Amino acid sequence: MCSDDDDANAAWYIRLNSCTHRVPTGPSERGARWPVDWPRRVRTPPYWLSAARAGVYGKPEPEDFTVDYDHWRRVVDRSYLNGLGIDWSRVRNVMDMRAA
Repeated sequence: MCSDDDDANAAWYIRLNSCTHRVPTGPSERGARWPVDWPRRVRTPPYWLSAARAGVYGKPEPEDFTVDYDHWRRVVDRSYLNGLGIDWSRVRNVMDMRAA
């Protein structure tokens, strides 16, 4: 088991440890509830984000999540889906083993 001072939510610039974090027990703890179904979870702020804390862009965390989602949706729509000049309706699934 990981030590109590090991932050389970830390993601950047930390050493990888060979330990397991304790399962959350409180109903408001991060990871205590099952995530929202896919694909809605991509655009829905997680329940554990707090409106009282500022996110990366300085807005409340749930609003920050939505702003970031909208930004990356526009980037993907413009660059990857429309900006490459590919007619995606003519692209076949490369994993289709029966493709001739």
